[in-house]
Amino acid sequence: MQLSPENLYNRIRDLILDGDTSMALQELQTILESDPKYHSLLSWHTLISAKYNRIEKEARRGLITEDKLDVSRNQTNDQLHQIIKQLREGNLDVEGSKLEPDLKPGTNRKWLIPVLALLVFGLAGFASWRFFLNGNNKVDACPGFADESQFNVMLFPFREVGGGKDLNPEISIMDRLDQLCNQNGIKSSIRIHGKQDESLDFQTASAEGDKCNASLVIWGTVEEHANVMDLTTRYKYLGNAEGLEVTKLQLEGESQVDTTTSISSIVREGVLTKNIEELILTIFGLIAHEEEQYDVAIDALEKAGRQDTSGAILTGVLLADAYLAINNTQKAVEAYDKVLQVHPEYVLALNNKAALLFMAGNFTEASNDYSRIIQLDPKNTDALIGRIAANTKLDREEAVQADMEVLRRLSPGRLRTLRSTLQNQKPKFFIEAENFLSVLASKSFTFPASDASKAVTLVISGIIPDGKSSSSHVITIQAPKAYYYTRFRVTNQLKLSKTVTSSTGKKTELGPNDVSKKLYLPRDQYTLEMQRTGTSGNLYYEVEMTIEAGSGSATLIYE
Repeated sequence: MQLSPENLYNRIRDLILDGDTSMALQELQTILESDPKYHSLLSWHTLISAKYNRIEKEARRGLITEDKLDVSRNQTNDQLHQIIKQLREGNLDVEGSKLEPDLKPGTNRKWLIPVLALLVFGLAGFASWRFFLNGNNKVDACPGFADESQFNVMLFPFREVGGGKDLNPEISIMDRLDQLCNQNGIKSSIRIHGKQDESLDFQTASAEGDKCNASLVIWGTVEEHANVMDLTTRYKYLGNAEGLEVTKLQLEGESQVDTTTSISSIVREGVLTKNIEELILTIFGLIAHEEEQYDVAIDALEKAGRQDTSGAILTGVLLADAYLAINNTQKAVEAYDKVLQVHPEYVLALNNKAALLFMAGNFTEASNDYSRIIQLDPKNTDALIGRIAANTKLDREEAVQADMEVLRRLSPGRLRTLRSTLQNQKPKFFIEAENFLSVLASKSFTFPASDASKAVTLVISGIIPDGKSSSSHVITIQAPKAYYYTRFRVTNQLKLSKTVTSSTGKKTELGPNDVSKKLYLPRDQYTLEMQRTGTSGNLYYEVEMTIEAGSGSATLIYE
């Protein structure tokens, strides 16, 4: 092969300038192997390459700092320039070169023997001292995380099942996570701990992670089948107490949904059985979620497979939480469904799915999901309140009253809060109304609460649930001797038939187009029934009632 030293120099120089020392070494090796006359230089090159590769591997494992790696890279680049210079000058003699003496083949190193002996003796003494202080401590020093990092990931070397293949998946995981974080502007530092401890468990990993200021610790086993690595990965989240929290949706009353946070042990630690790319995407999705880059987290977690149970829970819960953060509730429900397929009793997923279904008007399924929670935990007051809200919308008065009695026994304070919330809710349509009864409170009430000598106006609300034809209210009219002038107004342009029935069975019926009708309403108990006319779905309505003390007649007016 015809060799042009000038072209070779330029080629290697460009690689060095691009920061690709490894490729520069490979290019030079190809040239030196092409002709036996370069044998001596090739031997030098082999030693240089071995030293650099060793340093680079130590850096990947987090055993040395980036500064030390940069020093080694610069030294290697200088040595490459020296070899190229000798090639250009035709000087194939290595004895007179300026390369590091300890790398020269055949260099007399007898002077190192006493130094090495002293070094070994000193290291042995130091090791004994460390053992005396720390006991049987199997774990090496912490890797150095970048100062600007906001999320530190510490990988322990994976233990190879069968051994002997030097698979080192932790290096690929670190490189790929670094790449993904850099591409998305996430300030995370991923490092490899230097010690492989076959007995590493969650407790030990947690202790080492805390000591090294790691946010997440990852370790596990690796086995190769048909040139494919199978990983069983263990992870432990070690961030601050508020970290890795996921949203919990909590109903308060009939329409108010509060957002709180929940910490789940299932999400914070577990075992994942995935191939390496799925594992990397899952871990990166977790990191992006913690850094509140929810679109990035969604993209990674959607791509990550969810073949095993714990992986489906971790991926699904984080994915649902990310969708909630961007207000995509339908996708959040789908993610919770996938979690529940592998873990049907996961209460957080059941709770949030139920709340989202309630918000979407699917009260029947919401009630069913809250019932599943109560079956698992009969004292779950959040689920009780959720079921009360859903069954109120479904006009299941007996079920509502039964749950409120259970809530009274379990938590009288929460029942008082619930009732206060119901009383303080505002109308949707009659927004100027000062006196408003929610759907639950409107089912049965006394009007006015005490004898009145002046006009009293009240707005009541109701729902005709999907699949039902009517909804009713029991109204006790309290009057001393006088009759009352009564006016009703139905809003939202609903076409509803109305029937007022007294305790003696006397009925007054009004069709959907009736505007007004004279009606006598003395002291008595009446049932007001609202009937749908051809519409479907959950039908919400409000009625404004005004009662005035008077005599002789009362008028019922619908507008």
